Amino acid sequence: MAVESRTAELFTRLYAKAKPFEPTAYFDPEMDQLLYLTSNAAYRAERVDARLTILWDAHELRIVGIKLKGFRSLFDELKAEGLVEESRFLPLCKAISMLMERMVASANTASDDLPYRQRATWYKKAEEFVGGYRFDERQLIAA
Repeated sequence: MAVESRTAELFTRLYAKAKPFEPTAYFDPEMDQLLYLTSNAAYRAERVDARLTILWDAHELRIVGIKLKGFRSLFDELKAEGLVEESRFLPLCKAISMLMERMVASANTASDDLPYRQRATWYKKAEEFVGGYRFDERQLIAA
């Protein structure tokens, strides 16, 4: 019992010292995807298309993150087109906006194309969700 009590005290002290979760982005070079989370809560994924996945809180109706597939490829395209400044940070909302522009350019924009409109809506929501968060491109260069 004494060991269990001391262990419980230790974990209580560790949790008390822990910093609150801060929004963060993680780039996985092997999967060429960027994961952006605003919470460390459990989440479920809803795929919008081949590039964008919305991450929902597992218990509440709120977005806690996004996943962008092919992020390195997109970054390289933006660099080649001169659309990324020479600063060391890439605004995440700019990446989402560029993906949406490419989706629009390649889509059939007929007024009855509901899946297209739904995807465009989710891209806009993702763009609003990440706000001004800036991704450190040195993570891409190092990868």
